[in-house]
Amino acid sequence: MVIIKIDKDSIKENPNAGCNTYVFPGRTTVEEKDGVIIKSKELHRVYSLTREGKLLFSFIPTEIECSECKEKFLHTELESDAMGCGDDEFWSDAVCPKCGYFDCCEIEYEDIKSIAKAVS
Repeated sequence: MVIIKIDKDSIKENPNAGCNTYVFPGRTTVEEKDGVIIKSKELHRVYSLTREGKLLFSFIPTEIECSECKEKFLHTELESDAMGCGDDEFWSDAVCPKCGYFDCCEIEYEDIKSIAKAVS
């Protein structure tokens, strides 16, 4: 089991703490119609069922190894995928980016609650 540690230097207060609405910029589309270029921008709103936490932080990029192909890569390169369907569907956030092996490694992310008190 590899523990993915929080970068303690990255911890800061979240200015959006307690908010449950996230607004992400949309995409700009460019279209030409009768020789006229038309630009339009869409704004996408994404609503979350949970409120944003009090702290923002990032994890230290950590090298891991695929249990199948033995290739090494950073945990940030892991992919996500689903397998099966209906009640037999399984989700994994540990799909190897090299060979595609499902649940290629055992990782655990450090919990911010375990170090937030020490930083405060």
